[in-house]
This record gives sequence, structure tokens and C-alpha cells, in this order.
Amino acid sequence: MDLLGLGRIFEQHRDELVDAVAADFGIRSRYETILLDLMLGISEIKFARRNLKTWLRPRRVKTDIFGLPGSSRLVPSP
Repeated sequence: MDLLGLGRIFEQHRDELVDAVAADFGIRSRYETILLDLMLGISEIKFARRNLKTWLRPRRVKTDIFGLPGSSRLVPSP
């Protein structure tokens, strides 16, 4: 998934998202929706973009007894 595009969608369609949340929850403050739902989502997207390279980096893990004398690596894939 393109995280940059997802963040852009949150920012470009802010009013439509606020209206949709208001329709689902009934009477809810517009500012509360922006602060709790939209801004929190945008900050999580930014956090994921900053840390994605670290999360996807291969790392060494302990090799169990049956794999010795080899070595083991954990290679995450999206």
C-alpha cells in the first residue's frame, strides 16, 4: 500500500470523512473527529513511513538445535 497516497487521501477528503463519521455516530463535534480520527491516522501513517525501512531490514535470530551449525535470519516481506 502506498502510505504517502493514503496520507494524501486523508488530507484531501477531510470534509467528506468528517461528514461520514458524523453520519455514523450521530451528533459528534467536527473538531473531535478531526483530532481523534483524522489527525491520529495521519500521524500513524507518518510514523510508519519513518520506520518502514527499519521494520523490513533482515535480522539475525537464534538458530534452534536442529539447525546447527547453520545460522538463521528473519527476512520480513510486505
